[in-house]
Amino acid sequence: MGTFKKQANAAFKRGEYEKALTLYNKAIEQIKDCCLLYNNRALTCIHLNLYSKAKEDLTEWALRLNEDCLKSWLLLAKVHLLENNLEEFHKAIAEATKRNPDDSDFIKGYANQLLQNEKSE
Repeated sequence: MGTFKKQANAAFKRGEYEKALTLYNKAIEQIKDCCLLYNNRALTCIHLNLYSKAKEDLTEWALRLNEDCLKSWLLLAKVHLLENNLEEFHKAIAEATKRNPDDSDFIKGYANQLLQNEKSE
């Protein structure tokens, strides 16, 4: 996993999202039970406007592996907002807060920032 993950992360940082997606796919082929890989692939899919695939990675994989994962819930909220589904956005934010109460201020700030960014676009 390490090599493909490192290569995928580097490609992502360079903005080479299609290459990153291919490399995350290879990393996941080697280790299927890593929440972080599914989160990273979901974020890559978001950059490629592959929202359905991002949601699948988050709901079918990442959150099944770790149902409390804050990053997964926040990425899911972001996908819902990008799809203009405010109801599901708020549900994901509420679930993130419920499962991570110590991070509630951060979650609220993140949600507000996403909403501000969406309004300004």
